[in-house]
Amino acid sequence: MRLARVCLTDTGVLCAAIDDEEVSLLRLLLRTLFVRELGTVAVRSNPAGRKSRGQFSPAHEYALFFGNSSATPGTLDKTAQELARYPHIDDAGRYAWNNLIRHGSGDRRHDRPTMFYPIYISDNDGMRVPEMAWDSEKQEYSVMEEPGEAEITVWPTVEEDGILIEKRWHRGPDRIAKPSSDYRVRRRNDGTNVKIDLDFKIRPDPNSMPKTWWDDKRYASANLGAKTIKELFGDKRFDFAKATGLVEDCLRASLCDAESVVLDYFAGSGTTGHAVVNLNRA
Repeated sequence: MRLARVCLTDTGVLCAAIDDEEVSLLRLLLRTLFVRELGTVAVRSNPAGRKSRGQFSPAHEYALFFGNSSATPGTLDKTAQELARYPHIDDAGRYAWNNLIRHGSGDRRHDRPTMFYPIYISDNDGMRVPEMAWDSEKQEYSVMEEPGEAEITVWPTVEEDGILIEKRWHRGPDRIAKPSSDYRVRRRNDGTNVKIDLDFKIRPDPNSMPKTWWDDKRYASANLGAKTIKELFGDKRFDFAKATGLVEDCLRASLCDAESVVLDYFAGSGTTGHAVVNLNRA
């Protein structure tokens, strides 16, 4: 580990794979040697689980990512499961509709007073923000114009147990005021009145950091690692070979690019070399 630290550049990342037996000791060791701990990924490497007697059947292992002072994780391609959260496609790519009223932490008016303001909706579902001026003393907008005859005023409020709760919008008035196809108006009848919901488009973030749970079928070392070795050599030459797809994504998550140098100082079955060849071809 000390030698690996010396070999790393300031932006270099070390990835170490290990199972439950020694992960706690390895993490402690790496924390004493490296400046930055980027994260620990749990990898579903054996979907069927290893045979065990009187204990839980292990189905996972870990990939620990550490680095020097300027190390950051790289990004991974979105999985089919992640992309399924964005079922629609337009000229800008994949997207999903999300309610413009914020929900969750920091969703109340007092959390972000500048995000609490009216939106006027026309009878043909046009949206516009009225002319307003911010009153810093009152911490609220002074609305300078009334809605038109065919317009309805919508505020970021919801009713919970008969009580009107003042929430806030996801986006500020400057963004909403710009004409865009990223917004839509939905009218629904709750049995008594017509309610208006406002939605906006959310898109997958191409620069989002990798998650700490990896369960892609390409990571199944128990199946794919052994299968690859057998296809190459005709029989089982190495025990516990990693799946090539897993190592490829470990390299991507280590911010590897075409100019990177990859060092595997315990080559084993050569899976890292195989993964580098695949990435170079790609």
